[in-house]
Amino acid sequence: MIARPFGLRSPLLLALAVGLLSLAAGSPSAAAELTIGSPAPPLEIEHWFHEKEPITTFDPDKVYVVEFWATWCGPCIGSIPHLSELQARNEDDLVVIGVSNEDVATIEKFLERENDGKTFDEITSGYWLTTDPDGSTSDAYMRAAGQGGIPTAFIVGKTGEIEWIGHPMRIDRPIAQILAGEWDREAYAREMAEEQMVQRKFQAIARKIQSNDYSEALAMVDELLGEVKSEDIKRGLASARERIARDAEEYAAQAATRGMDLDQQKEAVSGLLEMAFLLESGRREEAADLIDGLLDRIQNTTIRELLEDARQRLEAESDQP
Repeated sequence: MIARPFGLRSPLLLALAVGLLSLAAGSPSAAAELTIGSPAPPLEIEHWFHEKEPITTFDPDKVYVVEFWATWCGPCIGSIPHLSELQARNEDDLVVIGVSNEDVATIEKFLERENDGKTFDEITSGYWLTTDPDGSTSDAYMRAAGQGGIPTAFIVGKTGEIEWIGHPMRIDRPIAQILAGEWDREAYAREMAEEQMVQRKFQAIARKIQSNDYSEALAMVDELLGEVKSEDIKRGLASARERIARDAEEYAAQAATRGMDLDQQKEAVSGLLEMAFLLESGRREEAADLIDGLLDRIQNTTIRELLEDARQRLEAESDQP
């Protein structure tokens, strides 16, 4: 899903955000007008491809997927074969509708592109591909549901109400359960609310990581682990905790190294000043012993190179008559 809710600066933060957002895909970022159990807005879509008959109302005998996508969105393109297969597997009971907001020429050019030996025109021909450049359908679904990233899919059940919101690559299980009449909408609504809570709290965790306050970040994750009920979310948080702990250890090691390097720099500077004094006093052997002692104690490569250069110069001067 293309979204940058945290403004993250490090690979760790990005990985954690992606991991948790994949769990909370479809979680509204603000108070939503359209949510689980809401009546699905009517479809007022301007352009339909593949000579498909426009769909404006929902047939109570069918289940619908209304998915929002764009030609510039890599994850959206990656989801297209999956949606095509989903439609083919459930031809009699399911209607998949892909909605872009780009102009017709952009979509037509995209359909000429190939994927695994087939054009996207062929791949998408089994479901209802559309575009709605005025953005009215996107407003009715995406904006009303507080959605900020694509691809996002909405499942409309036989009651004409929203049953599920999320990433189309995670849609198979809810579709199967809805078609079989086994879907527990209330349980999913509770799970979705929990995902929203985790997503909100994780923003504060991300800020702690950004400020290198790993101990507080780990404590906040532990608190969340004690609160959540969903096993999927717990697994995601446990994975995040492991990553934070590893990054905390790496940061601590780097901090220790930085401290060690600073101490070695101070020792080297002090030693070189003393060496200069010894040379001025004509005590070359003592100066050489001083440098050798520094080389035995200092591991920093850059500092060692400076000391070795000083040692070589001292030897060169000693060889002069």
